[in-house]
Amino acid sequence: MNPKTTVDVELGGTLYRLVPGPKALLRVAAEVGDPLHLALAMGRAEPPGVVNVFAVMRIALAESGYTLTEERANELLFQYGVLNLMAPYAEFVAALANCGKVPEPAALAAATAQKKSRPSRRTGRA
Repeated sequence: MNPKTTVDVELGGTLYRLVPGPKALLRVAAEVGDPLHLALAMGRAEPPGVVNVFAVMRIALAESGYTLTEERANELLFQYGVLNLMAPYAEFVAALANCGKVPEPAALAAATAQKKSRPSRRTGRA
């Protein structure tokens, strides 16, 4: 079975195929936060915030070769709806953290469970 390597989202009636490549990884890390930390936070049900969702999705569109102005991208993302964006956002961030491959939900759940069970460096408790 070949892993999925793109994330599709339809915005304004146009299908956009988002490619989680190395440039997107580095831009998200520099402008929003480490994709691994973002992915693990989602697995712990910690919401990313509207600004981060829009920023990651704008980066995803730009680094996938789409030439939308920031204003147009924001309009399309707003029309789609922030809650509706959570699935493609989560897939894209998880794929960035997984070197361009969209992980199976079970893999993300297992990674999150491991993170939860590690003791804190400060307190020594999980």
